Amino acid sequence: LGGAVAVGADGGALRTRAQKATGGAKGPTPREEVEKEEKEARKKGSVAKRSKKTKKTKKETIQKASPNKTPGKRGTNRRGRGRIQEEKVRKEGEGVCVGTPQSGARRVVSVADVHGDFEGMLKLLQALNLVSPAATREYWPKELWVGGNTHFIQLGDVVDTGEDGRAMYLFLWTLQDDARRTHGTVDLLAGNHELLLLQGNLDSLAMRRHASSTESFKVLGHSRRVKALCSYVSRPAECVLRAAEGNYACAGEDVGVKRAPEECVRRAWDKEGAMGSKARERLKVAVQVGDSAFVHAGLLPGLWARIGYTGDDPIGRLNQYFNALVNGATLEQLAATEDVTVSGWDENNPLWTRAFNDLDSQEPGAFSDGRCELVKKGLEFLFGTAGGKRMVIGHNQVMAGMPVAVCQGHLIMTDTVMSRGFLQMDIPTPQVQQQAVELFDPRLSALETFDTVGAEVWSVQPVGSKVMQGKRCARQ
Repeated sequence: LGGAVAVGADGGALRTRAQKATGGAKGPTPREEVEKEEKEARKKGSVAKRSKKTKKTKKETIQKASPNKTPGKRGTNRRGRGRIQEEKVRKEGEGVCVGTPQSGARRVVSVADVHGDFEGMLKLLQALNLVSPAATREYWPKELWVGGNTHFIQLGDVVDTGEDGRAMYLFLWTLQDDARRTHGTVDLLAGNHELLLLQGNLDSLAMRRHASSTESFKVLGHSRRVKALCSYVSRPAECVLRAAEGNYACAGEDVGVKRAPEECVRRAWDKEGAMGSKARERLKVAVQVGDSAFVHAGLLPGLWARIGYTGDDPIGRLNQYFNALVNGATLEQLAATEDVTVSGWDENNPLWTRAFNDLDSQEPGAFSDGRCELVKKGLEFLFGTAGGKRMVIGHNQVMAGMPVAVCQGHLIMTDTVMSRGFLQMDIPTPQVQQQAVELFDPRLSALETFDTVGAEVWSVQPVGSKVMQGKRCARQ
């Protein structure tokens, strides 16, 4: 999908070919160049205007680099911090991918937390050549999926701060069904915010901060909350209208039955609800493909004994266990259970754990034994060995704005904070919405690999205000 940028085994930016030609001196990273151009554009009164260079996509290959042997951009090597590798960048911004897939290899793409941002999700999936370029928020063509036999994995947290969670799931379920037409696969993993919704906890859906305590902002905040909640029922506009009239009612019921939007959402996402029944049927906890295990928050060694795992296929057992639990329970029952796959207080919960946020003992600034040993043990349990294997997660935010590999490449953190909803939750003025686009669209990212043993993994980031049209990285 355009220009290639490499990321070392423990994350970071890289030098471009131009920097190499000037003696390897450290220059601005591609992201810094984008930010510089945006700053200059703002001075000219045209924030949306970008140079042709920034309209290309950047492809970042996450290498399995030895932290002790790879030449780095710094003069010294820190223990546990993999050095930065260089990636060749071809003319016209077309990237060169590392490694050639085996015959018949299948493309694998994962996208992390999109948090209720339909426009951002659509832009990214179209840039990845997974969704028809004709698709819009309002129009979904009959042949919505254009990804061939690609295996697409969404890592959870489709719902949350943005207001599009329900529409996004209807879209993803349609995409999931259509992918089968060309032997593609769409796996939708549960995140902690899906779990909260299935438990009837709506706090995050209506999370709104106020910049002032004045009555006008309070009213604005209330209308924003109502709109957010109503977006999760089957007739959002009708819900908002009735809320304004003080006559709440769930769609499909007698208008004389007054129900607050919160109750409508809970009914829709409960065990028998139109949304909840389908979500329970389609959501998984984790997926294992090739050398990679994909999960929202992480698979800790202490999880397996808690679910009574025995035999082969631990991830298959985990998905069966979770599906049986959520399919058989109402939202009140799910909210009350202390099961390891549901309770947000259990450190082994694969949808909630923050264990992989801790720095490892070998990383600067660490205050505990940290994550790397947990990652290694988790991979050994799944694959029999940690060598050449990786765990791909969302949930733990990466403020660098691009996926980061840590623990010698065994853990890849891909939640790049890419939802416009994070900013729009304040005050939904046009200025704030434009600011959200400018801040969060450059953070849109996905991870790519193949389903074969030994396949490399790299990240893709479409940059600019337009969707990239089909420029693929040359695999050679």
